[in-house]
Amino acid sequence: MPNLDLNSNLNNSELEINIVFIAAKEFVFKGKNISNARLTGEMTKIHKLTKANIISSFLDSLHALQVSFNNSDIKDSRIKNCVFEKCNFNNSSHNNNWIKDSHFSNCTFSQTSITLSDFSNCTFTNCDFTNVIISDCKFLNCVFSSCITSNKMIESSLIFDCSFRAMNIEVETILGNFGLSSANVIDCSIWKIADGKPKKSTAKKSIQLIDEILKNEVNNIQKFKLEYFLNPKLIGDVSKQMDNLFDIGDWLKLCRNPNRFKLQIEKLHAFLLYQFDSNNIRLRTLFQLFEVSSELSETISQRPDLLELQRTVDGVFLTLERILEYYFTVAKIILAKCEQDDVCRILVEGPLELSFYSTELKDLLEIAPIKFMKIIKHNSPNEIFVHWEDIKHLWPLIVFIFSTKFKIELYKLDSETNLIKTRSQQITRGNEILTLESGFLEKSNNFSFRLKTLLPGQTGLNLVLQISPDRYKRLMKIVKDIIIFDKKDKVA
Repeated sequence: MPNLDLNSNLNNSELEINIVFIAAKEFVFKGKNISNARLTGEMTKIHKLTKANIISSFLDSLHALQVSFNNSDIKDSRIKNCVFEKCNFNNSSHNNNWIKDSHFSNCTFSQTSITLSDFSNCTFTNCDFTNVIISDCKFLNCVFSSCITSNKMIESSLIFDCSFRAMNIEVETILGNFGLSSANVIDCSIWKIADGKPKKSTAKKSIQLIDEILKNEVNNIQKFKLEYFLNPKLIGDVSKQMDNLFDIGDWLKLCRNPNRFKLQIEKLHAFLLYQFDSNNIRLRTLFQLFEVSSELSETISQRPDLLELQRTVDGVFLTLERILEYYFTVAKIILAKCEQDDVCRILVEGPLELSFYSTELKDLLEIAPIKFMKIIKHNSPNEIFVHWEDIKHLWPLIVFIFSTKFKIELYKLDSETNLIKTRSQQITRGNEILTLESGFLEKSNNFSFRLKTLLPGQTGLNLVLQISPDRYKRLMKIVKDIIIFDKKDKVA
């Protein structure tokens, strides 16, 4: 990589150049484009980059002190291990950048637009974000401390494990993004632009403000963001708040603003996948998003003017389909193993009377006529041996158990049974084909499993199990896991 020739023209340069800044040597880049370059070293106020756009470049271990980037756009670039102190980023556009392990202290971003960028392990201390718009970005493990804001600052973005300290946060920052939680908001004041300039408020007053907004006309998507802010742990439980997030009516209304719809569904998708990978939500929640994306795709397909939205929804659907297929493959192999060994057991919490479980699981037993043959007492949980007349009757129980699991539990189940193989087809037994769908039935708040079977003679059988969220939650507490036994453990 050649070093920079100061007499060369940097405009539209295709040559990759290495720019090493030296604190005592003046560089002036006014009005030039720096393209496909690596910038490193120490910059001071004698290095002027005003209106010098940085394009497709790499800012590597750069230390900038009192440098003016005013009116300098940065796009399609990487910024790593950099320190910016008292730098001016005003009146600029930062687009499609990747920023990692970098620190901004006493910098100004007034009237600047930051879009389509990823920030990871970055800190912003005493920075001025007056009239800044940060949109369609992702923040991971970042810290904002004692920064000045005049509006919502961040919108249509993902905020994962980020801290905000000693600053004002406009309530739209909560409503407009996924992932912001009160646990990571320390000594901050929550305020509304409609109420005028931000005032110092206590944590109690901030919570009261959010409670007031929850009582007003906000849709279920916005309610979820506010309720998640107050209690992030709600996503790991079965709750009305989580179920309402997948109200197709709200998503269809959002279609009136196509750009907003696209951003919201994409961000929710990314938010839930991150939470699933972090073991914060159960597989059931991905079922729900899968179901609502399927319904949205079907509805939107009837509107030629919303073709772009259908592509977005179908992208969400296909991604979830691949993830769910993996776990259904494990479930199907477990089913085949149960049939091969003619035995399986489940772990349960509760008394030693088999009648208790028959009563509590009666909804499942209506479409899965299995029998509980024997219970073995342990400290906790206990074991129940399951008997079936037809192997397909065991399938709803297995899928139900899978739906209650976090990713780490599914991984352990997969590893312990050592049953995961290559992609499998539908379960085929002679002339029978078994498939299963899950999610919410139309015009119903009940979670459902739909078992579809093709019987001999080409007769179709469609069985539906509906479980209310409260009932589902109770069953989760009872049925803990499924275990495959070897033949030597078989119950006569």
